[in-house]
Amino acid sequence: MEKPIVYVAGPLFTEYHRKHIEEIGAVCEKAGRGGEEEGGGFIAYLPHKNAGVFKRDCPPRPFFEKDLKAMDSCSACVALLDGLDVDSGTAFEIGYLYSKGIPIIGFLNDSRIFDQKKQLNLMISNSCVEIVSSLEELEEKLKELKAKA
Repeated sequence: MEKPIVYVAGPLFTEYHRKHIEEIGAVCEKAGRGGEEEGGGFIAYLPHKNAGVFKRDCPPRPFFEKDLKAMDSCSACVALLDGLDVDSGTAFEIGYLYSKGIPIIGFLNDSRIFDQKKQLNLMISNSCVEIVSSLEELEEKLKELKAKA
């Protein structure tokens, strides 16, 4: 049986963002661990690790195609929602995955966002099955998702 893929979406512009996405990816892989009778663990797809870091002098299409292929084969998504506004690429990924019926867990631990229902775009917040604010909460929600699969 193939391991399910969790697509980790978020901004990739800074080393900080990439490190944070890697932390989230590690939690995805940890939460999905289990014996063979449980179907094994999750595979975390990290766009900057799996497709590479896009640089402005590179043709963008190969990055886009690799990420689309990963989204087409994933079982779930964790989307980093930190910031005053959700990153436009992340918003695209959320919309694309939502349209395919893929469950999306939002990850938001930005202290500037104190009321998710009022401050997050309603299209983003309503696309998420859950919005968590810590790595521990994320691990629990991923375990719940895996148990339902």
